[in-house]
Amino acid sequence: METQTKTLSVRIRDKHATLLRQLAFAVNQVWNAANAESAEFSRIPIPGDGWINGGTSAFDL
Repeated sequence: METQTKTLSVRIRDKHATLLRQLAFAVNQVWNAANAESAEFSRIPIPGDGWINGGTSAFDL
């Protein structure tokens, strides 16, 4: 059986634009914090050379 995807097109009224911007900003802040945390978690110290990216898996995060 073949998978079908349907897309719903909805127009958001301008009166909701302020709330949507606030929600989008909050989601972006959480996304940035998660990326920063995962980047810090994946760094491995190498004495004398600095740091390398150890590459973490989705399971590790």
